[in-house]
Amino acid sequence: MLISEFDGIGPQTYQGFTWTPQVLWGGTNCPGHRPGCDDLAAGLWIPLSAEQYTVHNPSGQYIRVGGGTHQLDDGRMLAQGIANGQYTYPVISFTLMVAPSTLQIVQSSDGISEITAFVNELNGYNFVRWANIEETAQAWVAAGSVPSRIETK
Repeated sequence: MLISEFDGIGPQTYQGFTWTPQVLWGGTNCPGHRPGCDDLAAGLWIPLSAEQYTVHNPSGQYIRVGGGTHQLDDGRMLAQGIANGQYTYPVISFTLMVAPSTLQIVQSSDGISEITAFVNELNGYNFVRWANIEETAQAWVAAGSVPSRIETK
């Protein structure tokens, strides 16, 4: 989704079916996901507007699930920061993005063995939960919708 189009989000119709988005994952400031374009924040919040996308709007409609950089080392650093008390939000999101054709982390040479080691390492933290985007948004709402936007690279 282009962040500049955020204010125009509404009900969508496809092949006669209408749905209204509730959860957003990702966001880019320019078409094509070119370097420097993607919003790489981790955490969750409800954007105020396209112009003030990083500002939390508690009465807003669309939950933004931030994916971070999707890189294993950044996920490790975030987990270490949480363990060290740097971040105390009840729910923080960070996603891994794996290319299905190579089973590697996108924009990385980290493959299945590195991903497995990462999962095993993070399972050592009692605060880590593995969930999909929708489950993460639901956990955030259940925990009080405390905004947790964290800037990453």
